[in-house]
Amino acid sequence: MTLLLPIPFTSPTNPALAIQYTHLNPQGTNILVYCYGAGGTSVSLTQYQDLTTAHPTLSILCIERWVQGATASTSGLSLFSELSTLTLELLSSLHIQTFSIAAHSAGAYQALHLASCCPEKVKRLFPISTHIPASFTNSKIMNWMCTMPSFLFTTVTAVDQLDVQGTKAEKVLLSVLGGKKIAHVEGQDFVDSKSLRDLVGAYKPDAAQVALQKQRLDIDYRFGYCRVPGIGMQELVGLYRGCKVDATWFATNGDVFFGPESVHRMMGVMENSVELVVIEGATHADIFLRKEVWQRILEDMERV
Repeated sequence: MTLLLPIPFTSPTNPALAIQYTHLNPQGTNILVYCYGAGGTSVSLTQYQDLTTAHPTLSILCIERWVQGATASTSGLSLFSELSTLTLELLSSLHIQTFSIAAHSAGAYQALHLASCCPEKVKRLFPISTHIPASFTNSKIMNWMCTMPSFLFTTVTAVDQLDVQGTKAEKVLLSVLGGKKIAHVEGQDFVDSKSLRDLVGAYKPDAAQVALQKQRLDIDYRFGYCRVPGIGMQELVGLYRGCKVDATWFATNGDVFFGPESVHRMMGVMENSVELVVIEGATHADIFLRKEVWQRILEDMERV
């Protein structure tokens, strides 16, 4: 398995702005833009190499959140608009005319905004246990995360980056964040048995990249809990409500916050056609590796 490393791309219309991306199996003709969850990296696309080997027409493109550059936005929906603009410029440079989009967890809003910018180009949307605005989850914890004191929010999200597996701290953390980190998966249920911890450990970013990753993670956490100026509950709900692309939405009862009941509430305000697929036995942290999810994605991509 060859580790995929991020490739830089500078905006042709605004050279002060840039993004990084990875592209798995660029020869494939069925394009899927993949938006990872909070704290992820496009390097994680490496884990799908066996999948594209088995399905050679599948090509997966992953863009790092967020836009880089001294003039890059740090607040408001311009965070997403800049990212969508550069993504479309990248797709144009790669001669990609149409594509589907999959998103896990916090990747939801990146995917929704991109789809809203070019619905005629997006064949289908695949939310995978995606983040849902707190008001649609009926979760006191989710709503508390949006209103708790800033110092406490910073502490909670910082702890999520630590290795607390098997400790009392892990139990407390899971009660707040609602999902378990996956270090290793194996068996017939998963597309890859590679240890995710080993995969990420094989990537040795320099100090500048490490600092950038921390900034990205901070934004990922803050916007989902309405802590980025100019991005409140109304803006997050608006991205779902304004979606014009039909979707296959994967959820699991093992997801504390974003399970089927929350999805049904969210679907009630959406205008597009959404099919909900419940993946039994999955969790928020491993659903994006489940074979049932990818088999269905591949089937739907072949049909549209």
